[in-house]
Amino acid sequence: MVPIYVALFMLSTAAMLIGILLNIAYWLKGRHDLKGSIVWALKNIFSVNILKLFKRAILGIFFQIRFYKQDKLRWIMKVLLITGYVGVILVDHIIASTRVPQFQGMSDILVFFYAPFVNSYYIHAFASGAATFGPIDITYAFLNDLFDIMVIAGWAIMIYRRFVLKAFPIATDIADKVALGALGGWFIFKFIGEAASLLAFNVSSDVAKHWFVAYGISKVISPFVGGFATTFNEFMWVLSALMLTVLFTSIPFNRKLWHIFMLPFVMLINALPHENETHEDKKEEIDFTSKQLIEMDACVKCQLCTDNCQVYKATKNSEKPYLSYAYINSHVTSVLKAEHLPVYFGHRVSEAEKEKFNNEIYNCLLCARCAEVCPS
Repeated sequence: MVPIYVALFMLSTAAMLIGILLNIAYWLKGRHDLKGSIVWALKNIFSVNILKLFKRAILGIFFQIRFYKQDKLRWIMKVLLITGYVGVILVDHIIASTRVPQFQGMSDILVFFYAPFVNSYYIHAFASGAATFGPIDITYAFLNDLFDIMVIAGWAIMIYRRFVLKAFPIATDIADKVALGALGGWFIFKFIGEAASLLAFNVSSDVAKHWFVAYGISKVISPFVGGFATTFNEFMWVLSALMLTVLFTSIPFNRKLWHIFMLPFVMLINALPHENETHEDKKEEIDFTSKQLIEMDACVKCQLCTDNCQVYKATKNSEKPYLSYAYINSHVTSVLKAEHLPVYFGHRVSEAEKEKFNNEIYNCLLCARCAEVCPS
């Protein structure tokens, strides 16, 4: 029987996959030619255009070059989050696959579900003598905490920009708060869980110090959890799993989280030559092309478009400032998803919202400054 935290992660992954399939079904309601799209993709992948994909992946996804040009603090935040998140996933999966005796013989799928909690088993293996702590383990322990702290640093900048600098013209909503809470909560409880494991398994300082952040936390909490370290250890990993469950379950339904997948996807699609007439000519249920629906779905309301909008600059000090493409895109996507998907994908638009939208859309100058700065 799997531990409760692994079971929670399994359930959240299943919910996330169902949400992804529903989103794909929504895209396919637009105009498209599935056969033509597959041919287009294969033709570009198996050609020199693949080099454009690598360039876009490095500069656009990992180095976030457009954010660097617009806002250095936002760029640092994005790079920290992306590098840290990808790094910790890779390190945890490598550890789970190669360094934990208890996982040997497990299927790759089952190891995947244990990976977010691998440090509890990894630390226990050294404490029990089931594994020998070597130079490679020093590297893994260091990288694990380094990537974790990068995510926490990026998350802290996100909190600072949103609630202290108030750098967002569009108001913070419940989706923003869920995204912030789940992402930060997962890594905070993960750190405390690692610290609790060091205490619960009585790991020597010579080994424990290589989890440099968790080791420091363990020194702080040791006086408070000394008598019930084992119970506290289990509890912290369950809390970590709860945060991860909220995060994974919310991804397809929360645009602030959905862009984790969508933004890189759209960046890569737009890096390749695209011929509209060859694979978006089929009339479908929604009068947008499937590519347009995907692009609108990738909008995270980062508001670079608003920052560069001439109409917004002229009206931002007025009672009702124009909010540019971020607002228009959000409105259209919410309407379409509310009509064609279960209601939790979008929201029913009120008459007041419709009236506001009908007025706002005609303020656009069609200058394309928003298109020039959009990260996707």
